[in-house]
Amino acid sequence: MRVKFDFELMQFLDHWLGVFICFFISLWETLVKLLSFGKKPALVKEPRGILVLKWFGLGSIVQMRGLVNSLRKRYPKAKVIFVTFPNNKELVSALFSINELLIVRNKNPLLFLADTFKLLLILPFKKIDIAIDLEFFSKFSTIISYLSGASIRVGFYLPSFWRRQILTHPVYYNYFKHITDIYKMAGKTIDVQVEEASDSRIYSSQDMIEKVKDKLKKHGWNGRDRMIGLNVNAGELAYCRRWPREYFIELIEGLSNLQGFVIALVGSSGEKEYTNSIYESLNNKQKEKILNTAGVFTLPEFIAFLDLLFLMITNDSGPLHLAVMQGVPTISIWGPQTPLLYGAKDKKKHKEFYVDPDCSPCMNIYRTNGGYFCNNEAPCIKAILPKEILEYALGLVKGRV
Repeated sequence: MRVKFDFELMQFLDHWLGVFICFFISLWETLVKLLSFGKKPALVKEPRGILVLKWFGLGSIVQMRGLVNSLRKRYPKAKVIFVTFPNNKELVSALFSINELLIVRNKNPLLFLADTFKLLLILPFKKIDIAIDLEFFSKFSTIISYLSGASIRVGFYLPSFWRRQILTHPVYYNYFKHITDIYKMAGKTIDVQVEEASDSRIYSSQDMIEKVKDKLKKHGWNGRDRMIGLNVNAGELAYCRRWPREYFIELIEGLSNLQGFVIALVGSSGEKEYTNSIYESLNNKQKEKILNTAGVFTLPEFIAFLDLLFLMITNDSGPLHLAVMQGVPTISIWGPQTPLLYGAKDKKKHKEFYVDPDCSPCMNIYRTNGGYFCNNEAPCIKAILPKEILEYALGLVKGRV
């Protein structure tokens, strides 16, 4: 029988097995620091290799663009190596100027263990001087950073023995700052001034755009109607970020009356089942205004598809950050996470709905399972009503906003 290696199992192993390994590494590091009288390792002026680790959060990866690309500018002779899971491969390749991309497969425990063992064998030969761990809570990531052999280890500070002893250059995770500003703080610890690109878009070829248009036409697009993207999904990090199904259905009912517009439901292949469940809940008249594209596009195709949208309405999730990156106007729905941390900086083009309850954000550096305090009922999300989103969307369509 195959064991499903899902996010919950990874969290469980990371916590119970990871804390055991980190504890002994921390004891060793404590002894080393005592023998060196607590002297902090000096920053390497010309690092040979820089390791960047990020496993989860498509949105977080999008927001890292300034930091990773600034590494190349500051240390042009260094080999920048990025390590991640397979589902991030296309995005990392499209976003970052790196020398090497290493993948740890997480489809099942055996593949994960095999690739981790392989990674630990090859990293010491990569001559890595700086390791940057951009995960907020992962002990696995901290262990890989340490065993890479890097003398400089950058990561987010936690008030826990297992992490603070392993990091040489801790970064303060300031919840009153935007995530890009926090990444800038990480850059400063290794003398990197992070610069944000004036134009963040990824430009698709004309062939790619035509390929996307052909796929859309196969799903019912007439080639003329303007499209409103609708993302009903949220990643497995916190499903409670999903606006209720019945709210989306009510919103679709209102949007389907727009003349000259169609609604494009979006989602990955893994989100196809949930997206289809909403599509099947619609009546035939509403379905005529829907393009169900869940699971249809590859990531490069999805980025080209975004450029065809008039508007994207979405939960707090990866497609939101991709739409913002591509300059598509967005309406986003927030609750377990705060837009103060991950929202778009251009508030004129991107409207955020957030009621700011006392318990939000519940997704944070110390408590990553969102919905913990409300048993995943997410009253923060439910407090945002469909009529509010519809009114604002109609205002954009009619030019009133």
